[in-house]
Amino acid sequence: MSFLLPKLTSKKEVDQAIQSTAEKVLVLRFGRDEDPVCLQLDDILSKTSSDLSKMAAIYLVDVDRTPVYTHYFDISYIPSTVFFFNGQHMKVDYGPSERCSASQRRRGLTWTENPPPPNRRPCWCRDEQRR
Repeated sequence: MSFLLPKLTSKKEVDQAIQSTAEKVLVLRFGRDEDPVCLQLDDILSKTSSDLSKMAAIYLVDVDRTPVYTHYFDISYIPSTVFFFNGQHMKVDYGPSERCSASQRRRGLTWTENPPPPNRRPCWCRDEQRR
């Protein structure tokens, strides 16, 4: 299903997507087209992309073609998903929900390299240090 989603194949294309996506969440899936887990995630993303089109732009990024971002985001698990809003990188905190206020949980989104442990729920907080 990865053929249904747009692909970014260079650093320049990734930079342009980050800078030009306004008032939407930018979802970048870092992975490989032939990886079975990436294909599963791509299937989910492609099925939801039309429903989310007014809120999010979803792109696939090959880790082998964009090593600069692979190192910058310290991507060590494939697939990895990175989120941006208005050109700003967002971060997911998978700590206990008590660490985030209710308003922080409603506002945030962001980047994660791996799913939360099964016994934890994610806490969505805006990453204020990266501004």
